[in-house]
Amino acid sequence: MAKRALDMNAYFNRASQSPEILPELVHMLEMSALVVNKQNFYSILDIEVLAADILRNGIRQPLEVVMQQDGVTYRLISGHRRLAALQYLKDHGESVPEKVPCIIRRFETEKDEIEAIISANCQRDKTIEDEINELKYLQPIFRERFEKEKPGGKFRAYFARQLGVSESTLKRKLELLKLSPALLNRLKEGKLPLSAAYELTGLSPEEQEEAEHSLPEDASVQAAIEVKEEIRVQKASVSSTLEEAAGEEELAVEGEMVGILDSKKSRKKSSPKAESSSQEESGGVSPIHANQPLPNDLHEQFAAAVSETDEVDSMTKEQIETADFHRLSVQMQKKSILWVADFCRNQMRQTAERLVEEKDTSKQTVGRIAVWKELLSHLDSLEKKIVG
Repeated sequence: MAKRALDMNAYFNRASQSPEILPELVHMLEMSALVVNKQNFYSILDIEVLAADILRNGIRQPLEVVMQQDGVTYRLISGHRRLAALQYLKDHGESVPEKVPCIIRRFETEKDEIEAIISANCQRDKTIEDEINELKYLQPIFRERFEKEKPGGKFRAYFARQLGVSESTLKRKLELLKLSPALLNRLKEGKLPLSAAYELTGLSPEEQEEAEHSLPEDASVQAAIEVKEEIRVQKASVSSTLEEAAGEEELAVEGEMVGILDSKKSRKKSSPKAESSSQEESGGVSPIHANQPLPNDLHEQFAAAVSETDEVDSMTKEQIETADFHRLSVQMQKKSILWVADFCRNQMRQTAERLVEEKDTSKQTVGRIAVWKELLSHLDSLEKKIVG
């Protein structure tokens, strides 16, 4: 069964029958005043054949243009190939008219202008790139109308009806929008058959890049299928290997977490304020990740944990004069160390739990836990010196 191409005539023929569109006067405009429309995405091919026809029969149909803001030049809506053919004849020493028959159009929005460009090209032979670009430009235009008109049903069915094609044909064409730039270039250059391109649209961008490097220069459908299957087999093999490695690393991480929790239990119990501060911190962001900052109120939590204001405020004048401020200083230093140590343990515990939950078993992350454990060891030594 022959493949059905996109047929824009179904929509644009209905649109052209609107009673609001009336015949417009033909103006003879200087060829030098006509400029290419940047919105035109259609390929300009077979210029020599068209140039020969124009040389024999002249311009059969007026070009369509829009006056630009300068009021002097006109950008093309239709007639890009005809203008290119005229320029070709002129460059090859042929006599061409200085003025060209044109119809001046007016559009309210840029979308209307784009749609007019597509409408003007609905009868021409199109490359696969032309069809893909048509869909790329028309899809947002018709989606906006679909949401405004609310005809019911799904958008793709509505879009297909407007274009005069089946949903299955439209679906296959839309799949081509997923092609990577490299594979799309192959398709444009004829180095990748359309059926082979469809085979590769289901791959991720990274997998498509790998496929593009693996495909032979002139790839066949069978080559595309083989490359796709090879990529999927490799992906399944890598996933299996990672799962096995994650299982082994998970046991190691669980051991780290158990060690951390046991260490906290055997640790000398912190002051109530320090424990409260540690519990408040349990919902914070782990600072072992370089790209995640410490909590903004960290200094306030620390100040609350080591404060001795209650003890000092309750002293009488005589007690203050005879107080052992060295002892108070030692207590504050000790509480500071205990708070920092408890904070570190809490962060390591959260990290270990996250590692187990998210299966983040990279050597770098496990290594960071080891660094924190080393820090705790130094804090233990420092605490013993202060207490002693």
